Amino acid sequence: MTLSGRYNIAKVNLFGGSDPDGHGFEPNSLDGNHEYKRFNPAVGFNYNPTKDLGLYGSYSEGMRAPTPVELSCANPEKPCSLPTGFNSDPDLHMIVAKTWEGGLRGKLSPNIGWNAGIYSTVSSNDIQFIASSTSTVTGYFQNVGETRRRGLELGLHGKFDALSLAVNYGFVDAIYQSDFTIGSGSNSVAIANGISNIDVAKGNKIPGVARQTLKIRAAYELTPAWNVGSNVILATGQYAHGDENNQDANGMLPGYAVMNLDTHYAINPTWKVFAKVNNVFDNQYATFGQLGQNIYTGNDEQFRTPSAPRAAWVGITYEFGRSKTATASVDNDR
Repeated sequence: MTLSGRYNIAKVNLFGGSDPDGHGFEPNSLDGNHEYKRFNPAVGFNYNPTKDLGLYGSYSEGMRAPTPVELSCANPEKPCSLPTGFNSDPDLHMIVAKTWEGGLRGKLSPNIGWNAGIYSTVSSNDIQFIASSTSTVTGYFQNVGETRRRGLELGLHGKFDALSLAVNYGFVDAIYQSDFTIGSGSNSVAIANGISNIDVAKGNKIPGVARQTLKIRAAYELTPAWNVGSNVILATGQYAHGDENNQDANGMLPGYAVMNLDTHYAINPTWKVFAKVNNVFDNQYATFGQLGQNIYTGNDEQFRTPSAPRAAWVGITYEFGRSKTATASVDNDR
């Protein structure tokens, strides 16, 4: 069993001015001194009833101070266009997260291992970027009460001679735990009602979080010095920001699948070369969404951040401090 405690002190001091609406420079509008402090305890245990089975559990608390970007864009009366504009500097409360976690891990055979875990994190005073009620392209940061992220993680991995395989599955239910109203003039519900606000209810899903993910990894050692591998990442859809009520007519961003390849070669115990290709099939998918108005057509749309296209790297690495005899067999085998 382990017990620990951490006392955090974070100070954020901002200085400067801005011209938020183009009507005149405000010399001290960004000035502000903020201090956040809290004691964060943690307790955990780990128990192995047999050599092939282990149990673990923990409870921990943590805090996050608002960032300078959030503090300098926290006034509903003076929304900003991130990341290019900063305005006045109201105070925000720090986020406090309390997490329970527990699970099992073990071996099915000497070469096959598994793990299973569950967790729940409740965050108080969570900070969200809120779309402005007066503009579809600006917004501000605000504390919105409690949010909860509850999930499950499952894993299976094994090594069969030169072949290594691993599969990891994740499920997360990320929801708001408080009711609040925000400006989201491009949400279809707000448009239908002729208003600029939407009501977010307890239980609505938090935008930007994929509910399920699956990661598959395979690697093969062609020689003791050379291996090739691939990993596949699959994710389900997510709600766009501005759709905190989960009712926008555009629906969710679709899920995606992407494959990456890599290879590593050890020249000697310290020098290695590698090559990797990400998004091998050059899939087009979105990793982030935001509701807004198209300034060219005037239509309210779901804007999506495109994924990175196919990309390749070749490089060389040097490891300091490695024993000269640690991988001598690699050279001898060649």
